[in-house]
Amino acid sequence: MKVFNLAFSAFIMLGIFACGKDKTSIQVPEEVLSACVLKYGDIKNAAWTSVADTVFVSSFVLERHAVSAFFDRTGRWLKSETELRSSELPLVVVQTVINVFGGRKIKMARLVYINNADPVYILSLKRGGKVEEITLSTGGVVLEDRSEK
Repeated sequence: MKVFNLAFSAFIMLGIFACGKDKTSIQVPEEVLSACVLKYGDIKNAAWTSVADTVFVSSFVLERHAVSAFFDRTGRWLKSETELRSSELPLVVVQTVINVFGGRKIKMARLVYINNADPVYILSLKRGGKVEEITLSTGGVVLEDRSEK
């Protein structure tokens, strides 16, 4: 049991160091750093930013994807956004873009998890010289359309 406790403590400390790697010279509360470690484990080269000292955002790479994780100052996880390649989108989401949005080019795709809500895909679509944003459910249903028809 002592070995487990020692190993677990070492894992947490390594994670805090990695999640706490400060590239923006902001003060990230210890509760936030600990929450990041518990949720994402040993993250290398995380960059921290804050919004009005109330929301702390850790940006890092996980499994070859850019991830932004949002925490409040108490360490409560709020949401995460993972950037995806359009080739990684589910077929049902791609079919919605083709059928509803005339097959516009997907400029950027993000999978967004929000605390206590179903995940959604937020897509930036290129239309001529404009970029428009839509939100789709994981089943391909249009939840929000901020494009010009």
